Amino acid sequence: MFGMFLLLSYYFQQVKEWSPVMAGLAFLPMAVPQALGATQIGARLAHRIAPRPIMVGGYLVTVVGLVLLALLDADSGFLEIAVAEAVVGLGIGTAVMPAMSIATHGIEARDAGVASAMINSSQQVGGSIGTALLNTVATSSAAGYLMSHAGPVQAHTQNQALVHGYSVAYWLAAAFVLAAALVSAVMVDAGAPEQTPVQEGDDAFDAAPASVH
Repeated sequence: MFGMFLLLSYYFQQVKEWSPVMAGLAFLPMAVPQALGATQIGARLAHRIAPRPIMVGGYLVTVVGLVLLALLDADSGFLEIAVAEAVVGLGIGTAVMPAMSIATHGIEARDAGVASAMINSSQQVGGSIGTALLNTVATSSAAGYLMSHAGPVQAHTQNQALVHGYSVAYWLAAAFVLAAALVSAVMVDAGAPEQTPVQEGDDAFDAAPASVH
């Protein structure tokens, strides 16, 4: 996510030449579906089924969104960008919610703070490494594109080089997310949450009319 935000910021401001305000607003098609995926899909399904299919499904949807981002070019319209962002946001939001939940599964109350800190630290470290890696790949690929197109560097050629670099980085990110889906499918074995049975007395109480005094 961190690396994708960085690359999209570059794309919006360097290739599309949008202002910082417009670039920030352009992330809304990702932010809104991400919130919906976490609260309306991931959270609701987590009460009914095991986390494995939710995580795997969310990661696979994210892969589709990253592929759509990788297929963008310098002339792509906002609708194409918005669709790709929305798919990524929906997938990430759906997958991360159960992932964060099982990360602290089985932790004793006295260790909850330490476990939460470890999760946050792991996210920051992973985000830093991933951002550095994807940025390096994008920059190197863009430089390689320019070297393979000898001659005066024009604005269009430079934009194509930048988009080529972003595309290579998105393909790499898609591979990482696909690997996360495979790891989740193999390693996550938490069962579905137990449903609290309804007591007969509760049914009788609910069904009985209230007496008026």
